[in-house]
Amino acid sequence: MVPTVEWMSKYFNKFNKQYFEGKLETPQFIVGCPYGCFGYLEYRANYNKLTRNISKVLSQPKLMLTSMYDRKQKDVLNTMLHEMIHLYIYSVLKKYPMSQHGGEFTKFANNLNSQGWSISEKNELSKTDKYVDPNKQN
Repeated sequence: MVPTVEWMSKYFNKFNKQYFEGKLETPQFIVGCPYGCFGYLEYRANYNKLTRNISKVLSQPKLMLTSMYDRKQKDVLNTMLHEMIHLYIYSVLKKYPMSQHGGEFTKFANNLNSQGWSISEKNELSKTDKYVDPNKQN
């Protein structure tokens, strides 16, 4: 499956309530992802370089999921949850971590993984992922 903005919004709202106590701010949803990745969270903020505490949010966060691959829905959901963990660290904990996949990320991912998810630091292509040719007409 290739996500749509509507699909992203639906699952974001569901997971926000289910796993994040409804604390996440709603980002802008974008289908398409920079850097050839499966997912990306853009969060622009000022932060203290010593404490890493966020002092001011500069723009609405953007949650992006790739449209380059037709993937299993569960894999896309794992990617979305991965990006939602980043959003939690930034917007709820108000931290800009030194390591994007450090202690707080790992702790939250491990908790979700104990509930049946497979969230990792980095997603890899699986044998079932299919490249979507953007030039091909349906």
